[in-house]
Amino acid sequence: MAKEFKKGEDPRRNTKGRPKGSLNRLSRDMKITIIEFLEDRWPEVVNEFDKLKGRDKIKIYLELLSYGVPKMQAVQMEIDFETLPDSQLEFIINSLLNTQSNETDKRG
Repeated sequence: MAKEFKKGEDPRRNTKGRPKGSLNRLSRDMKITIIEFLEDRWPEVVNEFDKLKGRDKIKIYLELLSYGVPKMQAVQMEIDFETLPDSQLEFIINSLLNTQSNETDKRG
């Protein structure tokens, strides 16, 4: 006798899904096709880049640079001064006073 089918209990069903970050087959194949296209035509890209002048050349350079160098992200720190020991508070105060003093000396 056949087992009664209940919704969501199919043993063939992948309940975990595709691993995070993995590409489906179509996306993977398209990515490979695009990479091959770009690699085959790279000499043409370099040739056209060399023909550019001024701002156009800089614009393309900066756009390509973003693919080779990771962008820096801003870091935000929150300090609870109430929990710092006196020695650390004194160090911060002295550092700020020295910085302010050095900037005043540079102006004067």
